[in-house]
Formats: sequence, structure tokens, C-alpha cells
Amino acid sequence: MKQGEERDIEIIINTLLQVSDCVVEVSKAHIVTGIWEREGYAINHKARYLGKKITDAGNNNIFTKIDNLLTECFKTGENGSVEYIISNADAAITYTIKVLAIHPGKDFLFIVIKNASVKEGEQLVEDKWKVALDASGDGMWDVNMQTGAVFFSDKWHEIFGYTAAEVPTLADWTAKFHPDDLARTQMSSEEYLADKLPFYSAEMRYLTKQGTYRWILSKGVLVTRTTDGKPLRFIGTHTDITNQKDAKTTLENQRIFYEQILNSIPRYVFVLDSQGRYLFINPIAVQDKELRKWMIGKTDEEYCRFIDRPQHIAERRKEIFNTALQEREQIQWEEKLINAYGEMEYHLHNMYPVFNKDGELQMMIGYGQNVTDKVHAQEALKTSRDTFASAFDYSGIGMALIGIDGKWLDVNNVLCEMTGYSKDELLKLTLQDITYPDDLYNDHAFVKKILSRQISTYNIEKRYISRKKKIVLVSLTVSVVWNNDDSPKFFTAQVVDITKRKALEEEINRKNADLEATKINLINKINQLEGLSHIIAHNLRGPAANIKMLSGALLADHKGGENGSHSLSGLFTDDEALELIKESSETLMGSLATLMEITEIKLNKEIPHSDCDIKELVGDVTTHLYSTIFEKHAVVKLNLDVPQVSYPKAYLENILYNFISNALKYSRPDVPPEIIVSAYKKNGRVVISVKDNGLGIDMERYGDKVFKLNEVFHRGYDSKGVGLYITKTQVESLGGTIEVKSSVNVGSEFIVNI
Repeated sequence: MKQGEERDIEIIINTLLQVSDCVVEVSKAHIVTGIWEREGYAINHKARYLGKKITDAGNNNIFTKIDNLLTECFKTGENGSVEYIISNADAAITYTIKVLAIHPGKDFLFIVIKNASVKEGEQLVEDKWKVALDASGDGMWDVNMQTGAVFFSDKWHEIFGYTAAEVPTLADWTAKFHPDDLARTQMSSEEYLADKLPFYSAEMRYLTKQGTYRWILSKGVLVTRTTDGKPLRFIGTHTDITNQKDAKTTLENQRIFYEQILNSIPRYVFVLDSQGRYLFINPIAVQDKELRKWMIGKTDEEYCRFIDRPQHIAERRKEIFNTALQEREQIQWEEKLINAYGEMEYHLHNMYPVFNKDGELQMMIGYGQNVTDKVHAQEALKTSRDTFASAFDYSGIGMALIGIDGKWLDVNNVLCEMTGYSKDELLKLTLQDITYPDDLYNDHAFVKKILSRQISTYNIEKRYISRKKKIVLVSLTVSVVWNNDDSPKFFTAQVVDITKRKALEEEINRKNADLEATKINLINKINQLEGLSHIIAHNLRGPAANIKMLSGALLADHKGGENGSHSLSGLFTDDEALELIKESSETLMGSLATLMEITEIKLNKEIPHSDCDIKELVGDVTTHLYSTIFEKHAVVKLNLDVPQVSYPKAYLENILYNFISNALKYSRPDVPPEIIVSAYKKNGRVVISVKDNGLGIDMERYGDKVFKLNEVFHRGYDSKGVGLYITKTQVESLGGTIEVKSSVNVGSEFIVNI
């Protein structure tokens, strides 16, 4: 049921309830579909009637009578009534039951039930009408058809501005109708009151107190008749529909406006409905006005038959229609047609589908133009090109004709091979489309000069982007062909691929750079080896001298003295000398192992990287150092903005182990160690920091020695001054840096830039 129809039903029901006790809606099948009671009145066993046929609701004779009235009213459209008397111990109650054909729906009627035994004063009835009329929110009217007296609701007076004294009668009311609407409106009401229409509804213009006309929708219902059947009480509503009318007029004006635009477009335009029938054709498409009028509602098949055009054209258009519908996008195609003079014409068509909000095809818009002249011009251009096609197409270098707007007009096969595009693909692009963005304006100044005839040609190097998105470096030589009026016609371009030549030059430069880097690296390694040789000489001289001295003394004693336990030159016993030799050899081997490790780190940079979980590595380190952590009540905290880093796992674990173990070793005796391991990004690099609250380092005294070999900063600890040196070597061998911030009795922070 439409929204407007529901509104009409609501108005009718509310109005009928003001003069009755109950309103019942009945369908054409005599089924009760709705029951409404006035305030203070209730039907017992309401569910007994809803959804039931009248004859099934009860077996009293009254239900049969009502059923007969319904049959007659549905058949003839004439209202009917019957009285029903119920007797009880106190008195008889009389009910008036009316069947009214005033329902907006053609398949429904209203049954109105009124307790006729209850007599109400005339003023009380009138007050009820006023309440009913004002409750609807529209302008309401109530006409006594016998006396001509008319009553309007307050809302009606508000809309039109009149007082009750200014419009007291029906004649005064109708005098305000627009002259062009009066006869039509009166005819509608007369036909309704004569039962020739099922309901009364009319649109008209009504004169307001301000002197302007407003459009109103007038709807009414006859609620009572005289004893001899004449219309008596006629009530209804006036709804202000001026805005709707204005909107409709605006839409019509817009339709005319846009139709004028479409008719003025120098291209043909047509619109098809969802079935492929013509809804609109502009004069450019079909000049014959009568033919355009005939085409509305026809299909292309019917149109082609009518003008004796080959059916394959209609079939092709239908295929395009279905393709555009299925793909839900615009389709373009070209048609060859024979005109009235027997000449071949070329037409470029486009078909564009338009869908509603539910995704259903609403219309198909077609547009296009006669491109015969363009086709002929292209053919002429082709003929012109063919005169020098051999020299152009078979040149050993890339050649092209380029329009002043940058469009390719023609290209040869060498240029196609150079760029990876086919000829057709290039002709759909512009020079700018395949030029590397940074090179777009490299020759802008030259173009200005050549167009102003300051120069006749120029040559530059540019980069093109091939179809496979590869850079092609070219040497471009450009000149201009001029029209007879000295305007530029097009550019000619000679293009030489110099990518390989440039690549070879760059490769030579790169090799030279590599050689230079190798030379520098070799010098660095030699310097490192020299440094290592000094370290070896320094670190191994002592243990080696001890071994030499002790072994020489032992050998001399054994040759000159007796065997067994005796003094060594009066200093050591043999056993003590052997123990010293053993200790010196172990020191020597340890130093050699350390030096070998340092040498390996410095010379081997091809160490595999892996994704290292910093939290996991710190966990492994603290597990190894658990007993020390436990004994010293140490706390290890993590602050990891970067949880993972790509790095040699063994190196990173060794770095963390050295820093954490040192923090535990050089802690303050009276302060539990607190170690914070952080990982974050700074300037695009990962930074790992290990900070403690331990003894710290006197940076003024030892600042330049922290990472040197065999440097010790705290006496009384088992330290050899090797760990920090190895850590620095590991970090720098992989391109990183390491630094330290430290204060005595405050703590140290070692910072590694990976």
C-alpha cells in the first residue's frame, strides 16, 4: 500500500470514529482485516473477528445481512445500512450498521457501527467534528450540503488566512477557487456525491487572503445522508501541495532545459530503456521529426526494418547493448553506414549504461558522431607517409614524427623495438608518456628556440621508460617540418639507443672505483697486519722470553749437575721451573688465540646475518650469568622499541655478553646492579644500548684507551683488557660504531650503532 493511500485511510478512519463507535475494514473476500474503536468503546473478543469471514464470525442473522450488504456494495459501489437491536433486562439497544464504499483501495470497504440508542446533543457532535478535523494536521472542512453552511478547522484558516466570518458558506468557499479549476473540481464532487466515483479527490488552486493562489489537494468523504437519501454531511481535507507542484514544474522545466541542451549538441544522442527501446533521440541523430516521434518505444530491429537498413547493424547494436550491460561500463565501436546518396560514412558510437540504486539497468545512453572526414584525413595522411615509408621504416636508427602537442604521429620498427611498444601502442601515447619523469623538461628550452627559429635542430641525451619499465638511454636529435604559413607542422626525431654504451662506460668507471677501493682496502689490511704484528711482538715477547730463559737454565743444570730435585741457578727447583714454563706456555697460547680471533674478525667480513631476537639473546646471556645475577641481586631490564635486528647472531650474543658481564663484574659493592638493555632506531639505524649503575670509568683519564687491547681500568679484578677490544673489532668489521658514556660511581652506557 502506498504512503499516500495509508494517509488517506488514517484520515477517513479518524473522521468516521468521531460520529460512530467502531470502524471495520473488510476485504473483497469478506474477511475482516482491521478494527478500530473510538475512545471509551471496546469490542469484546476482538480476536474473534480479525482474519475471519463475516459469516464465520457468528451465526446471528445480522452477520448474514452484513454479508449480503458487502456483496451488493462491492458489486454496485452503492452504500448500504441495517439496524440491529439487542434486548436485555434493562432496555433495548439499537445499533446502526453502515457499509461504505469510501475506502481508497478498490478491494476494501468500511463497516461503521453506531449505538443509535445514545442521543448526543448537537453541540457535542459539532465539538467532536472540530476535534477530529484539527487532529489531522491538514486544513479540514465540513459542509452541510442542504444548508450550504461550511466549517473549517483552525489549521485551514492558518493556511489560507481567512476568518470564519469571511468564508461562512459553500458559495463563499467555491468563489475562491481559481476559475480554470472550478468546473473540474465541482464535477468531481458531484460525481462522487452521486455515487459515480468511489471517492472524492481533486487538485485545484485556491486564493489566499494575501491575494496569491496556492495549490491544494482536496479529499472528502460523505458521512451522512438525509432520510430521503440526499447528501447531508460532506467532510474532508485540504492539503497544501504548492511545493510539490512547484517541484514538479521545476522538474519539467529542467527536463525541457536538458532536452534543449541535448538537441543542441553537435553529436547525435539517444536514450534506450532497459529493454532496448528508444526513449529519446536528438535531431542530429535523426533529422526527420515524424520519424523521431515514431521511433519512441521502438527497438533497433524495428527501426532498421522500417528504413530498410541491413539487420546485421541492429544485431551488432544489440550485442553492444548486452556487452555494456554485462560489463557495466561504456562500450565504443565504429559503424560503416551507407547514406542517402549511396556514399560510405563512418560513425563512432558510444553506449553507456546507467544503473539505479538497486543495481538494475535504468537506461542506456548512446552518443557519437560522424567521423567520415577524420577517416578520410587519416587515409590521406597514410598516403603521404607511404611516399617516404621505405627510408623511414627501414632506417638503422629509431625515427618518429611527433605532433606539436607531443603525440606520436608515426614511428618506425627500430623505435618500437627500442621501447618495447608496438606501433599501435605508441601512437596512442605521447612523447611525455614514455619519458622518464626527471627528463620531461630537459629539452624545454631547446623546443622554445627551435619553434622561434633561433636554432634549426638540437641534440640531447634523455631517458625513456620501455614497456617493461626499463630505462632506455637515448641520444635524441630533433628538427621541425613547417607548414606553408610558417607554422610548425610536426617534429622529426632521430633516436639512437646509447644504453649499452653508457652502461659500458659506467662499468669501466665502476671497475676503476672497485680497483681503487681494493687498493685502499689492501692498504688498510696491511696497516692492520702491521698493527697486529706490533701487538704480537708486544704480547708474546714476555711469555716467550720466560720459556727461553727457564728452558735454557734447565738444560744447563741437567748437563752440568746431578739428576733429581735441585735448585735452578739457586732460584727455582726443577718442578717450580716446569710449572712456570707451563704457565708461560698457557699465557702464550691464550694470547695467540686472542690474536687469532682478532685477526679473523678484522679480515673476515663475509659473516652470515640472521634475524636476531634481542629479548631471546639477552635471556640466553642472563641464563649463563644466572649465579652472578643471583648473588649480586642484579636486575636486568629491557626497553626494546626494536625487538629484532638482522646481524650475525654469534657476534650480537658476544657483544651483549661482554657488556652485561662487565656490568655485573664492575658493580658497586653497596649497590645492587641495575642493567638496562635498550634497542631503538636513530637516523635510520638500529642502536643497541647497555646501561648500568656500576663503578664507571674515569673518562678524563682513560677516555682514549677504553677500547684498546690489554687496557685495564679497575685494579683487583680478573681482567685482561681484551673483551672491549674484541667487541669494538666485531662491531666495526660490520660497518658499525661503538661509543661509551661513563662517570665514576654513577655507571656506564655502551652504545652500538648497528
